[in-house]
Amino acid sequence: MRHLSPDIGVYAQRIVVFFQDGSWERLGANEYQPGALFFFLLPGFLTRYGLGLTQSFILVNAVLIALHIAVLRFAGGRYAAWAALPLFLAAGPISMFRFELVVSLVTLLAFVLWRARRSLASGVLLGLATGIKIYPLLLLPVLFRHPSKAFSWRWAATVAAGFVGGVGFLLLAFWLTGGSAEHVEQSVLYHFRKPVSVQSVLAAGATFAAYAVRADGPKHVNAYGIHGLDLPPVARRVVLLGFLASLVALWVVPWNRKRPPGSDGVLRLSAILFSLLVWSTALQPQYFLWPLACIALLVIVPAPRFWFAVVLGLYVVVLVTEQILYPLNYDAFLDIFSWRGGSRTLFWTFVSGKVVLLALT
Repeated sequence: MRHLSPDIGVYAQRIVVFFQDGSWERLGANEYQPGALFFFLLPGFLTRYGLGLTQSFILVNAVLIALHIAVLRFAGGRYAAWAALPLFLAAGPISMFRFELVVSLVTLLAFVLWRARRSLASGVLLGLATGIKIYPLLLLPVLFRHPSKAFSWRWAATVAAGFVGGVGFLLLAFWLTGGSAEHVEQSVLYHFRKPVSVQSVLAAGATFAAYAVRADGPKHVNAYGIHGLDLPPVARRVVLLGFLASLVALWVVPWNRKRPPGSDGVLRLSAILFSLLVWSTALQPQYFLWPLACIALLVIVPAPRFWFAVVLGLYVVVLVTEQILYPLNYDAFLDIFSWRGGSRTLFWTFVSGKVVLLALT
């Protein structure tokens, strides 16, 4: 757990600042969005009842996993609930030390309400999820479409109003408790300034190319909370253009009206999140929790059970591969990027995991 628990100390610093003053005014340099900061207060309150902060985070995230399974059981039936179990198991302990599950749960609830034709409530929940972690913003165009008919401006406007209301609620709460626009700006820019993560698909390609020609690879850097590679700007531009092209395609391609309401929606949500995993240059292991609920919910798509089993199995392989790299063998994994060798087994585990991710996407 030595690679997992240090983040708890970072969370604790934010919690202590608030508990001392009842305000975020002395927050200082901050990489977390308002919704995440408020979430940290929950395990912070539990420490007042004899639990340590690490134990509190584990308890809260265990409850969040149980809620995921309950919502999946409601939305997709028992098959979706059972499918989630091997996925959470394959994801490993990292889910217990981060706040990705609260984002995932709120996003899942937003989809469930969208599918139930509750446009305003769906938009509000997606806005709240975006106020915790920015990536659900990419899913908003999917909710703009009515789940069972052609595009409706009235529907899209209602979803948009709810989304603005959800984000606005968190921003207002943050401002009333001493937060500032500068804090929010810092938290967003922090993630855009990260180097290319050593666990990204782009880093896998760069590393494979360097080893193939027996040359030193890009410079290894440790900045903005991650281990990364200093790749040339052109690589980032290519990745950004590829990601934007994927998003546009997934947003505008006509929907299949023959499928049951909502099944095309969950396919698009999954595809967008997988595109983010493939193209992201700041990829960290906990990000693989983002599509997890969508994978379990693919059971509602009318397709052969064999297709669903293949998708489920491939994603289990991806999750297990990431867990082998982080946290189990992270020190040895980082040795690969010293360009002096490192474990050949870990290197091929690293590459094969990204190949499976690409195949799955």
